[in-house]
Amino acid sequence: MSLVGDQVWTQAEDQLRELDQIINASEEDKLAHAYDEGKWSIRELIVHLCDAERIFGYRALCMSRGDQQVLPGYDHNAYVEDNNFDHLDVDTLSAEWIAVRNATIQMFKNMSNDQLQALGNMGSYRNTAWALFHVIVGHTAHHIKILKERYGV
Repeated sequence: MSLVGDQVWTQAEDQLRELDQIINASEEDKLAHAYDEGKWSIRELIVHLCDAERIFGYRALCMSRGDQQVLPGYDHNAYVEDNNFDHLDVDTLSAEWIAVRNATIQMFKNMSNDQLQALGNMGSYRNTAWALFHVIVGHTAHHIKILKERYGV
């Protein structure tokens, strides 16, 4: 089965540009805006996307290499909570996002079909590296929708 033609590649590359445009269109003072009390700011949401992509990418890498240990979960709220990201300006967030997404795309493109289909353990369930690429892209799509609908960007 060839995975090269799957449209998730196009979506991943489109998201690279779309989120970068959203970041670059954001005014510095708006990056601290959260649409409701207790919700993340735009800046925190972008950092969350980078963190989550790295973590899911690491899991996929482990799976693709045949690692059968149970991979740890992570508390996405704890990664944002009590961290001061105020020093991250538009240019820094943009560079971070581009670097992370490009690294993710390149890593998955370098995996063979067998590596993409390799199963791994994530707590109480098993998944493939390829499925995690879809999770990464779907997660980003979810947050881009939130940025548009709730943050008005």
